[in-house]
Amino acid sequence: RIANGIAPAFSPDDRAVYWIGATPDGTQCLMRLRITGDGEPEGTAGTIVRFAGYVPQSFAIGPDLTAVFSLTRTSSNLFSLDIDERGEAAAPVQLTFDDAINTYPDYSQMGRIAFHQEGAGRPTTAWVMDDDGRHKEPVSTGVPTSIKFPQWDAQGTRLFALVDQGAGQYFGWIDLATRRLTKIPLSASDAANGPSLSPDGQQVAFNVIAPGGVVNVWVQRLDTGERRQVTYDQEAMTY
Repeated sequence: RIANGIAPAFSPDDRAVYWIGATPDGTQCLMRLRITGDGEPEGTAGTIVRFAGYVPQSFAIGPDLTAVFSLTRTSSNLFSLDIDERGEAAAPVQLTFDDAINTYPDYSQMGRIAFHQEGAGRPTTAWVMDDDGRHKEPVSTGVPTSIKFPQWDAQGTRLFALVDQGAGQYFGWIDLATRRLTKIPLSASDAANGPSLSPDGQQVAFNVIAPGGVVNVWVQRLDTGERRQVTYDQEAMTY
């Protein structure tokens, strides 16, 4: 099963079509499907090259079947700042050193940090680490969907997160002891914009984009699903 096919190109002999697709685990790749002289499919599509860690933008195929690619790799890492009683900060200390995009850190009461990591060609994953950067570990590996915006519950034993399946989204809890993902029976269809869990873990705040484009903040209970609007701006109140 291949998804997100882009940039199709014929082989020099017109007997195959190549394109950039994605495997079921989200890794982008170069695909090939052989075709007959009449342009009909011959056999099934196959993966030629996987681009783990890269985002392919375009490619061209030479007469000898050598291909040239445009590949993009970006990274973003987390830093900490110690601020004293006078409000002065020491030099920032880098906590992560990944060739990926680490964002949306969340501090627990026990001094650990949760964050989500985006890597080119694979689903977004949730991670935890000590506040000095040690003992960094993924908590959502093996889940074939993206886990975003991880946030600690009040006890520091599980993470609230947005589960993005591409075709749909929902909120869930990740138990840190078992790594089990449990779905929260709450619609997240319009609540996936900057979700923020309350300190007691009972409510989530988020911004909703109205049909006319105006954005406001709403709050929703996780147990009953009751929601209420808390800002009434005429333009945009977000995050």
